[in-house]
Amino acid sequence: MQDKDINNIENNNKPTYIPEKKDNSENTTLVFGTLTFIILFFIGGLILQYIFVYALSGYFNVDSNEVIKASTGVDYNTYSEGVRNAALLSTAWANFLAYFITLVGMIIVLRKFLFKDFKKIFEGNRKEVIKRILIILGCGILFAGIALGIDKLFSLFTKSSNNQNLIVLIIRSNVGFLMVISTVFLAPIVEELFYRKIAFTFLKRFSLPIAYIGCSLLFALPHMLSTNMSSEWILQLIPYLLCGGMLTFIYHINKENIYASIVAHMLNNLMALLLII
Repeated sequence: MQDKDINNIENNNKPTYIPEKKDNSENTTLVFGTLTFIILFFIGGLILQYIFVYALSGYFNVDSNEVIKASTGVDYNTYSEGVRNAALLSTAWANFLAYFITLVGMIIVLRKFLFKDFKKIFEGNRKEVIKRILIILGCGILFAGIALGIDKLFSLFTKSSNNQNLIVLIIRSNVGFLMVISTVFLAPIVEELFYRKIAFTFLKRFSLPIAYIGCSLLFALPHMLSTNMSSEWILQLIPYLLCGGMLTFIYHINKENIYASIVAHMLNNLMALLLII
């Protein structure tokens, strides 16, 4: 046999090295989900707010700057009826549309996560499925009860945040149905998809404590944007931090199933809404 043939046989017997292909699909989804949330909810919501403010200011023949100030919920009753009506309408419609548009965008981007988590609930036999559903409902009811208790406790030491005050004002207005839909259905889905599914999935790569702290802060701080920094600001922030931490815990112990924290968030908002009504 010639040397050339021997070399060919040896080369053919050598193991072929195939570079490992890294799956970056999850990273891509997390990035696009984050951009979708920021662009559609925060930036889009702000644009919608100003559009409605200027449109309704003209309709009610009031100063748009006064409407913007009234939209923060601070000293709301000091403004004229026209300013108050324009502020409530603009905030309610902008909030509703921002949540709705963001929800559609995030469902499209995160559909694989949503389908996967939904299938997890119904895996196994009937007994396992029922047990899983009861655990999710139980966690939700327990969270709602604890969260309401925390709110009652902190109400003894400080007044409600501007964000909470404005929600109450809108719910009790003639456009309260928009806030009900946003608060009970749209907000829990949108917020849990970002604060839990996206944020927790990314932050847990560093460590679980970082994931819990990060998710709690990300959840709490946006709820305090309309509240000025003061000695009461920290006291008003703490209930949001605690609720963010509990929702993260519910999501985590349910094998990172997003429907667990969504249900808990919905039940909490529903119970709070019933108390307001």
